[in-house]
Amino acid sequence: MSEWPNEHAWKACLPAKVTRVRIPLSPLRMKKILIVFCLQTLSLCALGQRFQNFDYKRWNFVGGIGASTYFGELNTGASFSSVPALSVGVQYDINERWSARLEGYYFTLSASDADTGNPGKIQRNLSFKSTNAELSGSFMYNLFTNHKSYSNRPGFNIYSFLGLGICYYNPTTTLNGVTYSLRQYQTEGVSYSSITPVIPLGLGLRIKLTKDFNIDLESGLRLAFTDRLDDVSDKYPTIADPNSIQAQLSYAFLRAPNNTSTIADKAGTQRGNPKTNDFYYFFSVKVEYRLPINYSHLAYKKGIYHR
Repeated sequence: MSEWPNEHAWKACLPAKVTRVRIPLSPLRMKKILIVFCLQTLSLCALGQRFQNFDYKRWNFVGGIGASTYFGELNTGASFSSVPALSVGVQYDINERWSARLEGYYFTLSASDADTGNPGKIQRNLSFKSTNAELSGSFMYNLFTNHKSYSNRPGFNIYSFLGLGICYYNPTTTLNGVTYSLRQYQTEGVSYSSITPVIPLGLGLRIKLTKDFNIDLESGLRLAFTDRLDDVSDKYPTIADPNSIQAQLSYAFLRAPNNTSTIADKAGTQRGNPKTNDFYYFFSVKVEYRLPINYSHLAYKKGIYHR
């Protein structure tokens, strides 16, 4: 009987059997995990939205109307043509800031010495009119981003552009009611091409109208690689037959009022300034329309692509 308490004490020293208990997370830690999860979900949704808007629906149709003018030997001021300049093209949004545009222009350039107010140029008496076509490609940079979604783009944006293009030009003039191609008659005794490279550059203001429509107010300069957009560049040629059409087109001063110069006086003298090339300028109002077709999805639906 005396050993019982000792035995009870010995059993009490055995390690107790510990049951498995699930310790719940603290409310603060749970809140942090939920916040991280929500942020990750939102980021994935935003990435998906960005991919949808900027991978499948990047194309825009662009059309515009505006005014054009040129700067050269016959016009040193901003005298705009009365014939509107028309443009049409497509634009591809590379990312949230950069775009690429391919565009065609149809426009008219014209000028006359009679309109300059300069007595020396009025006596020279030259004039031209040219119907031109331009095809150009340019890269555009937006000052503000599109917020990773085209539909959530800013209400207005400022963009700049720079590119490369080609221009077809054919300066003409009217003599006794008949229109003549000045390039064909080589009024300075020089043959030149009717196509010239140009560098388009400028600035624009884009205004959001609706989810899919923008209005652009664009100011664009074209630096030409020629000084003969107006057919005037260098010197008066020496022409054997003073009564030929070539002579009458080249020596237009003979028809100027109060003219006292002769062909012999002018042959070999300066008719223009060959040290500087011509350039022209557009001011345009353009409409951009976001093409709604998801081309990749459409292709799969029609079975164009097969996995």
